[in-house]
Amino acid sequence: MTKVISLYGKIEAARSGIEQENLMVIVDQITELSQEFNQIVKGIGNFAENIMQGTDSVVNNIGKMKSDINRAIDALKTNKEISESSQNEVNYLIQIVNEMAPSVEKQKNIVYQVFDIFKEGEKNAEGIKNRIFQIWEATASAIENSESFANTLKNIEIIPEVKPKKKIIKVHLTGDPVHLDPSVIGDVTSNNVAHSIYRGIFDFGEGASVYPARLSEWNLSRDGKKWKFVLGDKILFHNGRKVTSEDVVASFKRTMKSSNAYFFDAVKDIISVDKKTFEVHLKYPYMPFTQNLATIAGVIFPPELSETLEEKPIGIGPYTLKEWEKGKHLILEAFKDYSIGTPYIDEIHLIISSEGTPLIKNFENREIDFASLPSSQIKEVKSSPTLSPLLITSPSLDVQYLGFNFIIDTPFKRKDVRKAVNFAINRKELIEETIGGQGIPAKGVFPPGLSVYNPNLLGYNYNPEKSKELLKNAGFTDGLSDEYVFDVSDTPMNIKRAGIIQRYLDDIGIKTRLNPLKWKDFLDKVHKGDSIIFILGWSSDNGDPDNFLYPLFHSKNVGEPGNSSFYKNSEVDTLIEKGMSEINPGKRIEIYREAEKIIVEDAPWVFLYHGVQNYIVQPDIYGFKPNILDIVNYEMMWRD
Repeated sequence: MTKVISLYGKIEAARSGIEQENLMVIVDQITELSQEFNQIVKGIGNFAENIMQGTDSVVNNIGKMKSDINRAIDALKTNKEISESSQNEVNYLIQIVNEMAPSVEKQKNIVYQVFDIFKEGEKNAEGIKNRIFQIWEATASAIENSESFANTLKNIEIIPEVKPKKKIIKVHLTGDPVHLDPSVIGDVTSNNVAHSIYRGIFDFGEGASVYPARLSEWNLSRDGKKWKFVLGDKILFHNGRKVTSEDVVASFKRTMKSSNAYFFDAVKDIISVDKKTFEVHLKYPYMPFTQNLATIAGVIFPPELSETLEEKPIGIGPYTLKEWEKGKHLILEAFKDYSIGTPYIDEIHLIISSEGTPLIKNFENREIDFASLPSSQIKEVKSSPTLSPLLITSPSLDVQYLGFNFIIDTPFKRKDVRKAVNFAINRKELIEETIGGQGIPAKGVFPPGLSVYNPNLLGYNYNPEKSKELLKNAGFTDGLSDEYVFDVSDTPMNIKRAGIIQRYLDDIGIKTRLNPLKWKDFLDKVHKGDSIIFILGWSSDNGDPDNFLYPLFHSKNVGEPGNSSFYKNSEVDTLIEKGMSEINPGKRIEIYREAEKIIVEDAPWVFLYHGVQNYIVQPDIYGFKPNILDIVNYEMMWRD
């Protein structure tokens, strides 16, 4: 807009300068010349010199005016700040200038002709008179065109650019992320936040399948032990630095020394070949490797900033962390240089809801746009004619369980006691009372969505008499004499769920005391091995059966990596390792089912149920597609 104003000013200056006055002097002098020819001839030399000075000024100003017009139009045509709504007016301005150019050129040529005529004035005074009047008429016409052009500019309304309103999605979050350093993320909340900030070379597509999102080439050796990867172009960190193979290697090697190291246990070495190429050498063929690289363990971050990732996470994902006010909200901002393209939604506002926050009411008031809905609120949503159409349900690859501690010396170290607790739980009733029937009773570890799921596994049905019999055989005829601390996270649903389980345990003579803890404090206590009994859940990271058994039951992964019961069984370890390297899919299923049978018999958990994911989404939000891994890709969503 400022360039248009500048253009108008230049034209006005050129039009209102001394040139027009000089032209009027010419006309007056020609009138006198017709009456007193001799005087004009006598003074023609001096007058011609004066006219030439005026002529030079006219020529220079007209040339400058034309040059300024052309430069201004070029600027207008290329200026990215010109709003779309002003384009028609600018195109009209260009058309006028193109039409005006011949007149301006003609005016310049006319003024040159004035001087030439005066040089020949001695030969034909009458001709000079007639010719000057012709010149003046032509000049007046040119000036009139200039005035018309200026008036047109005055009438052009330049509409200032109106920046579009930010497109924001407000998402319900149950609490602050425990970690934002991807190497140590192990809980669902942290993973959900980090997924938008970090990405790796693979992404999950439909279901649990993966695709190479940031690779131009990849291949596997015949023996299944060497992967070669070539990075694609234009992969940038949030700070603008280009990603190299050295960054990928450093990111992986750092994670290999963290609590998420089990994702890389099959890796022998990682080598950078050149700026874009790196190789991964495996100890043995490992089928889920590319799926592991699509999880939080396979993300890429600037190695020089690795020590500050907890508070200032920087990755290559679709969003950057703009703001984090703990206990209130996180704001994620779209990364314009994201490798797949700038996200449609400008900002994701993750609203942290305190205990007792009325989620449904907030959604109805449009204070929340998107939420993973607690199963306890499904009935309320389904009964509402306005909310029911906005509910989206999807199966989940997860398992909920009651864990026992194997390292603290209590009666729960005995298998018969653990089996007694398994028979004491009415899973169907628990599902109905806590999550509105939105779940499947668990017979073992694997959920129905996995190919390895065994429908013939018996598991533990509800049988409190069998529980009492097992306790009696273990020497506890009247139940356990002591009261045991029962640790749970302090969400209303978990406290309710623990209360129902507490009732079942009390029925068979096992007394417990509920101990609700903040999520981070709860995890710390469980992972350190200080909890006697506790409730936890596990959602698959990659959709492979290995991702259930290896982190949750292999003796290498006790504590924070996932084996929170500190369970150890060498036979189970061997089967898990065998399943990792088996290439034949049918044989893998047999191996994992055999391992699951042993685990269920050992009863390190009470296998409670497999859940269903429920989402509620405002009607003006599009593009959300539920994933069996509970992944939400906000960069694929948009709103009207």
